[in-house]
Amino acid sequence: MAIIISSILTVFIAGLSTGGLLVSRRIDPHQTVFLVVGLAFFLFSYIGMFLGSKSSGFISHGAFSIFFGLFCFGLIGFLVWKYDPSFGFVKQEPATLSIFVAFFLLLGFELGVLELSLWFTLFGFLFFVGGLIVGFMFIYQIIQRHRSPQFFALIPLIPLLFIGLFKLI
Repeated sequence: MAIIISSILTVFIAGLSTGGLLVSRRIDPHQTVFLVVGLAFFLFSYIGMFLGSKSSGFISHGAFSIFFGLFCFGLIGFLVWKYDPSFGFVKQEPATLSIFVAFFLLLGFELGVLELSLWFTLFGFLFFVGGLIVGFMFIYQIIQRHRSPQFFALIPLIPLLFIGLFKLI
């Protein structure tokens, strides 16, 4: 039961962080963004979950959890490095989009290594989209209220930091 709760919490926090990262200073929120990112999460986490379930006998959960935590720290470093004050974190360039695809694949792979059902992806999709919407609205409100969002732009990275720390412990 603890594995299911921690997995749901990880998926929700990943959605929270991704929703916050989608906020850009020049682009107003769009409803199609939630659908596209949510479907990308569903597709790539489902593929990762399928691959993880097939290789669960070869990879221990503890080793992959450490790898995923280190990947989250690497993702934070990559996003800070690619941050542009006028466009935000997520720009439409192949490197940024492929790193999110890798993040969703690894998240699904971890769920597969935990030997959760493939139907869990449907359930996790709802939590991810919920976290996506909450993170998007929260960061959007913060950026709209404060005219100098230099410090506030780093807030969406905090949930990724918690995921990384949680996986390393």
